[in-house]
Amino acid sequence: MEPQIKTKVKASDVNLNDAITYAQLIATVHAVFYGVGNTKDNPGKVTNPSLSAYQKAIKDACDPNSVNYDPSVYPGFLEDYQLLHNIQMTDFATKKTEKDIPVYYGFIAKYLKSPYNYVVAIRGTETQMEFEDDEQLDLQPFTEVSNGGKVIRGFHTIYQTIVLLTPPDADKDASSKVLLKDVAAKPSIALRDAGKVPTVVTGHSLGAALATMYAAQAANSPGNSGEMIVYTYASPKVGDADFVKMYNNSVQENYRIYNTQDDVPKQPYLWGQHVDDGYPLDSSQYPEIVGSKNCNDLLKCLGCAHVLPTYLYMLETKNGSNPAPAMLNAEGNSCWNKTTK
Repeated sequence: MEPQIKTKVKASDVNLNDAITYAQLIATVHAVFYGVGNTKDNPGKVTNPSLSAYQKAIKDACDPNSVNYDPSVYPGFLEDYQLLHNIQMTDFATKKTEKDIPVYYGFIAKYLKSPYNYVVAIRGTETQMEFEDDEQLDLQPFTEVSNGGKVIRGFHTIYQTIVLLTPPDADKDASSKVLLKDVAAKPSIALRDAGKVPTVVTGHSLGAALATMYAAQAANSPGNSGEMIVYTYASPKVGDADFVKMYNNSVQENYRIYNTQDDVPKQPYLWGQHVDDGYPLDSSQYPEIVGSKNCNDLLKCLGCAHVLPTYLYMLETKNGSNPAPAMLNAEGNSCWNKTTK
């Protein structure tokens, strides 16, 4: 199906409240990933978290006395959203066992208040295997869309492994297991009201690349995907000029939020292009963020420019929320420069 040119919304028109909400939902994915007992060395311990596991992980993340305290999560997730599916992917670049290891990567949920929508939320890279997946930087055809150009092989291979699983204590009438790319081709198989309510697709880092691919396929599928809204944070370049042209002509509302000090949005350095429409942040303007001025540890400074809590802190500050700098230490990071604030 050929992409249809639509009137685009500029990223400068971004609704900061929405940008904060969708970043918080991605942070909730991180909180659940670790809250159910997964670790960087054993990421596949729990791959299909239950509703009760979400509840426990979010409660723990909201407790200032907990070692898992994370003020960047969406505290009322289970009250405001109906969890429909867990998102699971399989690493491919490195095999530590004879069997592929599935890993929890995010969720699809339905917002329960008006205006209703679906949200597809995908986290960023957490493990060494995922880093190695990311580093497969050669281009290959984006076969999910006719004349879809080429995309980074590592991202695309992960995208093709992603499945949706119904949480064990959730609605049993939902699809039990289905490939995400099949949902993009026909959204109604997993999203019953697709075409009637908007779908928000959001992701950070690697998750941003995967979200971009999902939106590209869904917007060009013969199935009725309805209104598509994309919020990405720290996205790397995803594809070549042909992919970008197809995406820009078919995804009407895209907010690619990036930090000018973050190295990941500049990658791959030698090829690839960014999709429209970029909304810049600049962590060098925030002295309370590690690495904003003087950097004594390059890797740490690069990391602090990239992590989701830094993005969320800048967005909340721009929105006048006066966030606590402790947010910069969320998700196990140490990005609060306590000598300044």
